[in-house]
Amino acid sequence: MARWRQICQVGGLALFVAGLTTLLVDTNTLAVIVTILGGSMLAGSFLRWPSPDLVIGKPTVSRFQGVDVVRVRVENASLSHEDQAVARSIRAIIQFEGATVSLRIEGKWADEWDTVRVGRLEAIPPGDDGYGLDVAFKWPGEKECYALNGKNFATGVDGWRLYEHRLPDESYSVIIELTGKGFKKQTQTFTLTNGDSISLGASAGEEGSSS
Repeated sequence: MARWRQICQVGGLALFVAGLTTLLVDTNTLAVIVTILGGSMLAGSFLRWPSPDLVIGKPTVSRFQGVDVVRVRVENASLSHEDQAVARSIRAIIQFEGATVSLRIEGKWADEWDTVRVGRLEAIPPGDDGYGLDVAFKWPGEKECYALNGKNFATGVDGWRLYEHRLPDESYSVIIELTGKGFKKQTQTFTLTNGDSISLGASAGEEGSSS
């Protein structure tokens, strides 16, 4: 669908410019038709093909079973309710970059602490409440925090402290990347601060981007 939208945008713009140029030289029926056709294709490429609009929401920190969990919420903000606007097969990749650690994990989709969605999320419809995406957690009083996904639960380690997900006491750049069907890749960068407490905030000058 995205490919056809691009074709209509390029083709419509070309026809519109060609027709408009001809009209400036010689007003005739064919030039009018070409101009109208090109303008209609161009406008239709923006108005008639609904698509998902995934948004990574403001981070929150919540207490679950004694630990502080950092989470974002992913929603579909598309104004259309047509089937083409449903985001499907959504995969989240989270990259942590610090002074001493570089870590890349597949994100854990969850609405509750102990609910684990393995791999890709089936769909996020427009207007839906969206889904939580866990990022990291920290036991109060400890220096380290830990990146969080399904492996923390599957391995059965004490307190979900998976060593390979260990994040020492420092700040990290956290890049969240969403890929799937029906939408362009979405990327947003945050700053994870791990000190006496844990927090996740938007990086200065960073906004969500698509590609």
